[in-house]
Amino acid sequence: MGEVADVVAAGDLNVDDYSTERTDKYIFPIYSNSVAKKGLYGFCATPKYKENSVTVTARGTLGVAFHRNCNFAAIGRLLVISNLNVVNPYFLQEIWNHSVQLPLEDGGIPQLTAVKAKP
Repeated sequence: MGEVADVVAAGDLNVDDYSTERTDKYIFPIYSNSVAKKGLYGFCATPKYKENSVTVTARGTLGVAFHRNCNFAAIGRLLVISNLNVVNPYFLQEIWNHSVQLPLEDGGIPQLTAVKAKP
């Protein structure tokens, strides 16, 4: 994946740029490593990632991809696949969700890993 896009693990929540509700100031979604509500956690004023990226749940419920069609922030173990110049993000979401099979481990909490995002 790293040959056609940037792949990073999201990192920590910036509590100084966070709201549980969308307001005139906090308009950009923050996504977490959850499948419920497509991972929507809250909102921020300053997005970290560009639209047309894909996020992949990387811990617990493993390997569910979502196409993100607006600028956003991400937190936790969520993988962010961005700068998709040669791959359509919606296509990547569909291929990932319907064709990729991840091996299951015994014991512990399954997870995918990537380089942690720079602060």
